[in-house]
Amino acid sequence: MLRHKSWFNPENEPFQDMRDAYAPLVWQCRYGGIEVPSRLWKYVEFGRGRKYSDNQAEHLARDSKVLAKFDAWTDAFARFVNRKGRAPPGRWKVARQRRALRGRREDLRGCPEGAAAAAVMAAGHPDRQHSCQ
Repeated sequence: MLRHKSWFNPENEPFQDMRDAYAPLVWQCRYGGIEVPSRLWKYVEFGRGRKYSDNQAEHLARDSKVLAKFDAWTDAFARFVNRKGRAPPGRWKVARQRRALRGRREDLRGCPEGAAAAAVMAAGHPDRQHSCQ
C-alpha cells in the first residue's frame, strides 16, 4: 500500500470539477477527429467511501442512481447519433479493404518473401500494381 501517506492526500483532488479529470482524453479525441460534444461529456462518481474491492463493475448493478444516469447518457448519445445521421464512408474504409484483400489471398500464395506484404499494402491503392509477380 501507500508507504508515504503524507505525499498523497486523496482529499486534495487536483480538479474543482472532477469532470475535468477526463479533459486530456476528451481533447485528444477531438484533435484526432472524434467528436465529443460538451453536452455528452459527463462524469458520474460512484463508490466513494467504499473499499476498492467493493467498488468494481459488478457492483454497479446495485447502484440505481448511477445506472439511471448512465441510461440517461446512453439515451442522449443515441439521440445525438440519430439526429446527426449516418456518416459517409471514408476513403480507406476498413471493410472495403478487407473485402479487397480477401480476394487477393489466393493470388498472394507462393509470392517471394516481402512481395506479398507489398501487394497487400498496394491493395488499397488503385494506381499501384497489386500483383507480386
